Amino acid sequence: MRLKKLEIFGFKSFFDKTVVTLQPGINAIVGPNGCGKSNLADAILWVLGEQSAKNLRGEKMEDVIFNGTEQRKPLGMAEVSLTFGDIDNALPGPYAPYSELTVSRRLYRSGESEYLINKTTCRLKDIRDLLIDTGAGYRAHTIIEQGKVDDLISASPLQRREIVEEAAGIAKYRLRKAEALRKLEATEQNLTRVRDIIGEIKRQINSLDRQARKAEKYQKLREELRALELWVARGEWDQWTGTRELLEQEERGLQETAAAEEHRLAGLDLKQAEVKLALTEQEQALSQIKTQVFEIEGKIQRLEGKIETIRAQRREWSETEARNQQEIGEIRQAEATLKAEDELLDKEREEIERELPARERLLTERQEEANRQEEALGREIAGLEREKVVLFELASRLTQANNNLLHIERRKEDLIKRKGRGAQELEEVQGKKQAIEEAAGRLKGQLEQTREILSEKSAAQVAAATRLQETEADLQAQSIRLSQAKEEWAALAAQLASREGFYKGLLGPGTESLLVQLQGIHGMVADFIDVPPPYEKAIEAVLESRLRGIIVEGHTEIKQGIDHLRQTQMGRGTFFPRRPRVRREGAAPLEAGQEGIIGRALDLVTSRDGYDALVHALLGEVVLVRDLDVAFQLWNTAPASAVWVTLRGEVLDPSGAVTGGERGETGLLEQKREIKLLSDQMDRLQEEIRRLEGEIARHQEILQTTRLEIATLTSEIRSLEMQQLHEQKDHGTSLVEIDRLQNALQTVLFEQEEGTKEERELLQQEQEERNRIAEAQRLKGEKEAEIVRLQEQVEAFRQSLGGMKEEVVRLKMETASLKERHRHLLEKRDRVNRAKEELGQRFLEKERLLASLKEKWQTAEAEEAETTTAISQAASEREEKVALIREKTEAHAAILAQLQEVEQEIHQLRAQLDQTQKSLQERALRKIEAQMTQEKIREAIFMNYQIEIAETVPPPPPATEEGEWTMDQARDRAATLRRSLDEMGPVNIGAIEEYRELETRYQFLTSQETDLTTSMESLRQAIAKINKTTQSLFVDTFHLLNEKFKEVFVSFFGGGKAELILLDEAHPLESGIEMIAQPPGKKPRSITLLSGGEKALTAISLLFATFLIHPSPFCLLDEIDAPLDEENTRRFTQAVSNMSQQTQFIVITHNKRTMEIADVLYGVTMEETGLSRLISVDLNEKQGTNGNGNGNGHPVGTPVTSDSI
Repeated sequence: MRLKKLEIFGFKSFFDKTVVTLQPGINAIVGPNGCGKSNLADAILWVLGEQSAKNLRGEKMEDVIFNGTEQRKPLGMAEVSLTFGDIDNALPGPYAPYSELTVSRRLYRSGESEYLINKTTCRLKDIRDLLIDTGAGYRAHTIIEQGKVDDLISASPLQRREIVEEAAGIAKYRLRKAEALRKLEATEQNLTRVRDIIGEIKRQINSLDRQARKAEKYQKLREELRALELWVARGEWDQWTGTRELLEQEERGLQETAAAEEHRLAGLDLKQAEVKLALTEQEQALSQIKTQVFEIEGKIQRLEGKIETIRAQRREWSETEARNQQEIGEIRQAEATLKAEDELLDKEREEIERELPARERLLTERQEEANRQEEALGREIAGLEREKVVLFELASRLTQANNNLLHIERRKEDLIKRKGRGAQELEEVQGKKQAIEEAAGRLKGQLEQTREILSEKSAAQVAAATRLQETEADLQAQSIRLSQAKEEWAALAAQLASREGFYKGLLGPGTESLLVQLQGIHGMVADFIDVPPPYEKAIEAVLESRLRGIIVEGHTEIKQGIDHLRQTQMGRGTFFPRRPRVRREGAAPLEAGQEGIIGRALDLVTSRDGYDALVHALLGEVVLVRDLDVAFQLWNTAPASAVWVTLRGEVLDPSGAVTGGERGETGLLEQKREIKLLSDQMDRLQEEIRRLEGEIARHQEILQTTRLEIATLTSEIRSLEMQQLHEQKDHGTSLVEIDRLQNALQTVLFEQEEGTKEERELLQQEQEERNRIAEAQRLKGEKEAEIVRLQEQVEAFRQSLGGMKEEVVRLKMETASLKERHRHLLEKRDRVNRAKEELGQRFLEKERLLASLKEKWQTAEAEEAETTTAISQAASEREEKVALIREKTEAHAAILAQLQEVEQEIHQLRAQLDQTQKSLQERALRKIEAQMTQEKIREAIFMNYQIEIAETVPPPPPATEEGEWTMDQARDRAATLRRSLDEMGPVNIGAIEEYRELETRYQFLTSQETDLTTSMESLRQAIAKINKTTQSLFVDTFHLLNEKFKEVFVSFFGGGKAELILLDEAHPLESGIEMIAQPPGKKPRSITLLSGGEKALTAISLLFATFLIHPSPFCLLDEIDAPLDEENTRRFTQAVSNMSQQTQFIVITHNKRTMEIADVLYGVTMEETGLSRLISVDLNEKQGTNGNGNGNGHPVGTPVTSDSI
């Protein structure tokens, strides 16, 4: 199996979809830093199931999605797909037949993620289970980055053992064991809960048994009550039905009378409508005439306004005519002015056109002369510049010679200083050598002292670890006992809650709410009497329902309580005043030592302070005896005022009546006593819990102190170890420094000899430089004189050329001025012509306006005459309409009188109809009353029995000995049954069904308990089997890996030896692993003491050894060759080449030697900032095709950024 294809879209810096086809052998990925090479490794790690954003070099998982650049927007999804090829039945289960398999992972910016196998949605667990046996999991050694090598070097012994576990394939067993332990823990918790539930259900079954029997009796009485109430309700329903039918007959007669009266009223309403219609017509006609009069008056006003408007317009037209005559005169005067100005402009234009050609000819001649003089000046300046270049070269040579001479002087001074420093340095080196030799001796003594202290601290750490284990064991025992105590307390709390609920149920319905709602109430009688356990049944038998009685302050509170019970229909109750009236004689005195007599009840019970009188009133005549025979004997001999009660609860009253039997349920006093016992037990357990929590806190403090001591000792040991390393390093450094100082001494002597030789050479160079300076100064003077002559000649040329150019500029300005004047005159003449045309148009407009005003004046005079005539005609028409209005008003008054007569008759008829309607409403109300009574009966029956009484005909109750039931007898019997049901107190109707359900649940939980016990045993056996298999695999793999590690280490280092050591061979599954390495020519030491390159190569040796004993289908190496030198890199690449026969390698590297062994080379570039692209080169095919293609069929250098790969 190998990696065939990697598809990336939107992952980190890969914006475009990138498909990389991976070849067998070695695939190298290269590129500059920061271009995104390691993002390819992160993509493979991510798609295999990595869940830590930190391992992917991010802060949160959303960081793997492309976050955008200056030119590209962020994406909302990242997707990576990894295709495996050449599987050959290497995968388990249903994936075995596939020759290729693709694993995909998607992540959306919203946080949602998907996993797919062959484009089918799956779970992360499915991918891990699929790859766990192939060695290709995300936590296996298939992906090795430089950080993993560093982690392996700095790992603890326990962390280092994970390498062996991965090589042994223990990961799947570790997962199965963890899953089995989780199941075992969950099963134990479930078993504990099931057993607790079973115990509670047993207690509930015992209680529900008594409640179920009581509920059955309640149901029997309830059924009898139901039959009677249904029969009575049906009788009442039929009576009210007859009443409703009689009312409906009366209602029909009244409805006929009301219909006749409504018919007469409708005729009068019709007549009234006709009269109102005639009245409305008269009013409309009158309104229409008034409207016409109003319109005529409005017309007259409009005509008068029109005349005023015409007169105002005639005045305005007169003013406009006068203004136009004045403007026409102004226009004629402006035309004469413009004509004179046009003649002056023509004369000036002719003069400019004659002068302009002469000026242009003179400008051309002067321009040509200036150009000739400028060319001659350029030639002179060029010659001057050439002489300046020569002068500059001479100055540079002179400056260089002066600089050389100055440099020689400085070298001579420096040489003198060096001679002085050399003598001083020789003395200092000799002194330092002696001081370092003395310091080396002191460091050797300190090193021995540090080793002794380190040994003492290690012994103290072992002792502290032993104390820590003992304290942890004590803490665990105390925690277990605390958990047990809390469980016992919770069980007692559940029992107490159950008892208190049952106790409140025995007090009677509504008692608790009554105690809360009313004032002046002290509580229940049972709460104020304490009875020893042997006498509880006797006292409860003699008091019975009085135990449920309510103690109040006085008669006022008794009346309030009874009123409350009556209003809320909560049943009946017994109330006792706090200070009742007590009979003074009490029970008869008893003879001392009389057989069978236990004692007076007052002497055997106790009460709260202040309630002695109440207890005396209740038990003052009660005497407890052994049995009923003793009671009968005493009744015959003792006074008649005593009440005798036996221990079994039989009561013999003064009249001789005996009450006895068995109640079949726990009494109030017994429940009260059990509640007190449970409360006491809970208090004791609570005290024990507090004590255990204090002990646990104390042990935790000891544990924390011990751990802090161990941490301190560990820190001190590490500091001592570091100190020992530093002292060893300092001692070695001292020896190296002595060698260096010896070499420095020889160097100083050699430098003194070289200084003497250098002094002779400097004197010779100084004389040569002085000769060069003299020659350069002579040549420089000659050239400076020649340059002065040439500069004077150039200046003369420049002055002549300047005068010529000034004349050319003057002529250009004069010519341009003439042209501008000529253009300005032409524009001004155009403006004059346009002004003349505008004045002509204005003159014509004014003439047309005067003609128009004349026509309007004539039209206005005619229109004013017509309007005056129309006003006279409208005034005559208005007088005719006013006379017609008076006639219509008289006719309207007559129709109004007729309407009033009809309305009076309608009023009298409506009064009669209202009386009839009132009678109808009375019958309707009585019918509604009957209907509401029936509805009340229906609702009551439906609420109580869910039966529609109107649709039901219940059979009559069975006849008694006295005959058939009457309605009154049925009502009385129903009331008696209701009182009996009330006296029964609270009844749990669901107790029967609850009892059956609890019994079924008890059987089910018992079977579940058996199943859980069996399951726990199976899980323990499976865990033991996994431990045995894991230990065998680990030990075998450890020895095999140790041998391969030794071989690979020797091949990498060319000698030496290395070894893996199991720190605790007696417990291999918990033991750490230490790694010892001895490069050639060095002593054996821990890997942490090696150099950087030796550490990296040793760690790589161990990782490669794992491949040899447990080959993986592929391996990704991310710059792990970075710390290796040239020789170690050669060994590394040789090992990779050898293993590439069985394993596919993807190598990310900067090393040229590693690139040379690659079969395919992928280059990662970042042409656009923040956007990674790939180019690929198949090196094998390139050699055969002279570089014209690559292994993927693409030209060399083609970006790999689409599906084309």
